[in-house]
Amino acid sequence: MSSNAAPIPLPSAESGPFGLLFGRGARLFAGVAIAGSFVMPPDGVGFTLCFFKRMTDMPCPGCGLTRSFACISHARLLDAAHYHPFGPILYAWACLAVIATLAGPERRERASAWFARHARLVRLLYWTGIGAFVVFGLTRLGCRLWWRFSPEAG
Repeated sequence: MSSNAAPIPLPSAESGPFGLLFGRGARLFAGVAIAGSFVMPPDGVGFTLCFFKRMTDMPCPGCGLTRSFACISHARLLDAAHYHPFGPILYAWACLAVIATLAGPERRERASAWFARHARLVRLLYWTGIGAFVVFGLTRLGCRLWWRFSPEAG
């Protein structure tokens, strides 16, 4: 055996389950979303931001998240949940991502190690959340289509 063998590198905080939720890009996105939500009017800007909605006049799974974030930042929590039920959950994630940015690299590495030890649970929660988000969006879209084309809707 050679004594010059390189040590096995430890996973970075930017990789693995922690990196998926709190990597550099996610933290930047969260910071911009939180900051923007304070300057955004809670009831929208007067025109549709969503490209999908503009093209189809139907909501995408994320429609309402911008207004939901703005409502939370303006202390209108019930309105936030009305605009999008996932808004408060995603806002909490965004706050945690901003805190992860402010916590510094050493604390992010410790958090990353915790996430790595509980990777199975983190991935289960992550994919369950993604699935619930998609199911909500498709259900909302299906209901809108049903009411738009149903004979009773007139």
